Amino acid sequence: MTTTVDFRIGHVLDVLRELPKNSVQTVVTSPPYFGLRDYGLEPVVWEPVVYAPMPGMPEIRVPAWVDADEWAVCDHEWGDWAENHDVRETAIAGKTRTTDRSYGGDASRRFDGNHQKHHHGQFCRRCGAWRGCLGMEPSAELYIGHMVQVFRAVRRVLREDGTLWLNLGDSYAGGREHAAGIKPKDLLGVPWRAAFAL
Repeated sequence: MTTTVDFRIGHVLDVLRELPKNSVQTVVTSPPYFGLRDYGLEPVVWEPVVYAPMPGMPEIRVPAWVDADEWAVCDHEWGDWAENHDVRETAIAGKTRTTDRSYGGDASRRFDGNHQKHHHGQFCRRCGAWRGCLGMEPSAELYIGHMVQVFRAVRRVLREDGTLWLNLGDSYAGGREHAAGIKPKDLLGVPWRAAFAL
């Protein structure tokens, strides 16, 4: 028996749009976690999205100020590129980093909490659209909105008897703005927020 493998490389939404409806048996994915790693990919313009953060809750639009009709015809005028990379290397007592244990680093090195926090991107001054990479959004709500967009596209191509395997890790609150009651170093609950929204 011969197996054919078809590799398609590109922005996830563009690639999924190319696939026929109900054509995929299994999806196994581990998308970029929120704010944890900059993969150095080319930024893309994300469509605004409306989703319910949990069944029964009112829908929200992200970005909140984007008009979907304006977005579709906008000649984007991008604002300033915002970028923050917080990579901590202060040695203290505590749990060793997973990356050190897994990739041959010195397991005796210990660090002060979450060792990477990243975000970057820019908003259009005209319509409010966001341009950046998945996982680098300035807010967890915008990240969850983009995950909803991706998995709506996955649902279209997934067969009725298909399965989806999603590996998604959590992130800790850092120095950026978060919902009321979330303090720095609190877990954001990204996996369950994504699960409820999906």
